[in-house]
Amino acid sequence: MKARLLTLRKILFRLGILAGLVLLAVQMYQAYLAFKTQVISIQNYLSLGIAALMIVISFLQQIGAWVLLMRSMNIQLPIHKARYIYSLSFLTRYIPGSIWGYLSRSEWLMQDYQVSYTASIYGSVLEVALAILTGLSVIGLSIIITGEIIPIWVGCLLFFSPLLPWLIWFSKLTLPLRQRLTSYLNDDALGFSPRFNDWVKILSLLTLNWLYYGSGVFLVGHALGIWEINQLPSLGIILSGDFSAAWLAGFFVIFIPSGLGIRELVLSSMLVSHFQIAASVAQAISVIMRFTTVLAEFAAILLSSFLYLRFKRKENTKNR
Repeated sequence: MKARLLTLRKILFRLGILAGLVLLAVQMYQAYLAFKTQVISIQNYLSLGIAALMIVISFLQQIGAWVLLMRSMNIQLPIHKARYIYSLSFLTRYIPGSIWGYLSRSEWLMQDYQVSYTASIYGSVLEVALAILTGLSVIGLSIIITGEIIPIWVGCLLFFSPLLPWLIWFSKLTLPLRQRLTSYLNDDALGFSPRFNDWVKILSLLTLNWLYYGSGVFLVGHALGIWEINQLPSLGIILSGDFSAAWLAGFFVIFIPSGLGIRELVLSSMLVSHFQIAASVAQAISVIMRFTTVLAEFAAILLSSFLYLRFKRKENTKNR
């Protein structure tokens, strides 16, 4: 039975990769036609560079939010090493089986800091949950601003959704349940109750990350001559909501690594809907945003590795 499930999982992952690549290839072809027929052209390379820089900052900020989350669980991690290990585990998002990234991070926490597997996995679950909730919050803010057919109260509910885990799970009302769970699993980390200030800091960092990505989409569009730079304040939040929705769509299609093709399809569809731009232009923005994001994330991983190795070399020199 297990062998059959393993085989089925491999087949689904391979089909997922194939489907994602086909979707991405179709969109790349449409974008290529738009460039070839001179419907669009890159007019400002500096904007692409700034978009990539914002994504690098977002990646490092994401690590900072995770470190802060761990510290709220009384797990103290040195930022230089946390950046390095987080970066290595992050690479698995580009291949099938991203779960191995979280497991390898848990193994590092156990070996170096004696953090139980239960506690580290609990932290990872909270991290993913907060990424989803802050993404929904930005979508809610976009709904409130655009005043679409979706009721405003839905936008307000989504906007405040990141506060729900703190109000429900970490409130005094659920303290007996958390204490029982802590006792049952023999792990004190599960009983932690973060201060409200720490929770708000983590939420602020993650929400700001979505705004960075939305601004990145705007800058890609600006590089193609679609938007003027003075439109960023009015369009940035809407584009952040669009990117968040596309990211969530790719996240929940679990058999396609990193939402390959799905995110581009959803993002381009939302750009067409919100801004009435040509489908080929929207696909070009989505595809260029994908490549910009990948290059920026790899640059951030290399930077994190360089900083860690430099710190380690200095530390070894001092100990001689």
